[in-house]
Amino acid sequence: ASAQWFKQAFTYLNVDLGKEYLALLSSWIDKERLGRYESPNAALKKEHRPATLSTWQKKRFIESCEPNVSDDNFVVSLSGEVWRWWVSLQPAWRAIAPGTKPSYPPVIKTGMTNWKSLDKKGLNGWFGLLVCLKWWGMGLKYCPAEKRAELREDWLRAIGDISAMLNGLLTYYRASPK
Repeated sequence: ASAQWFKQAFTYLNVDLGKEYLALLSSWIDKERLGRYESPNAALKKEHRPATLSTWQKKRFIESCEPNVSDDNFVVSLSGEVWRWWVSLQPAWRAIAPGTKPSYPPVIKTGMTNWKSLDKKGLNGWFGLLVCLKWWGMGLKYCPAEKRAELREDWLRAIGDISAMLNGLLTYYRASPK
């Protein structure tokens, strides 16, 4: 029964937005498998979470309540909100100034043990980040042509950074005594 949420979440996220997105999706699957597909109440910090995601979550993840990704300004707005939220979620050892984007790729050293701010599973964990990246990726084709390449590059950078941190968390899990 605990895996039912995961099946629905995976079905929702499983769209072909390119190899980078699919690699992140694969890492997320690994994380949830290691967490035995549980969906506890513990959540990623809500402060700075994109409003569109909060609204969609309050409506119980109903697809008909998704944001309009074809709106001209959607990706521009969402991308800024995703970066702001992502930066606010980082462990203290990453030391990213608010209002800036992290240097890429992140420097993850062996022995980094404080992953608490990112160590969340289930519907209230990394799923929300991936939902935002899905919407961002789907909305790119509707962006004005003169902004599309830059917004796609920013999306790929976000995927790269989020993937690197998720993989760092997975490495920490696997190295931790059981």
